[in-house]
Amino acid sequence: MPKKKLLLIPIIVFSSIGGVIVFVGLIVWLVMSIIKSSQPFKMAIADLEASSEVSAVLGSDWEESWWVSGEVNISGDQGTACLAIPVSGTAEKGTAYVDAAKVQGTWQMNELTVAITDDASFAPKETITLVTPTEENRKVCSG
Repeated sequence: MPKKKLLLIPIIVFSSIGGVIVFVGLIVWLVMSIIKSSQPFKMAIADLEASSEVSAVLGSDWEESWWVSGEVNISGDQGTACLAIPVSGTAEKGTAYVDAAKVQGTWQMNELTVAITDDASFAPKETITLVTPTEENRKVCSG
């Protein structure tokens, strides 16, 4: 086999691996963009920004992570959203948990809490509750 043909093998292999990495990266970026453009995500961030308690605990210059886990399901004028949004500030870091439902075309927040975590043990050391479930707005997320 000529040397030129042997040289093509690593080029093809590395190009294929690079293509797969780019494809997976694009899928992750697309999913994160869709979640971050959802109404429940935007409502949660607005509520967190409006909370003086969140700013006092996290630090006034807090921000959400680019990585958000969870799901948003929409079917016509109904839907559910269960999100976990990592947040960190100058003083603390934690996770905002979002439980929301879309009823007759309108999103409502069922529960919104921020669990502040201990860096050493990753255990929650404080929970800030911004929205508490009621009889009218029952939780849709498990856990």
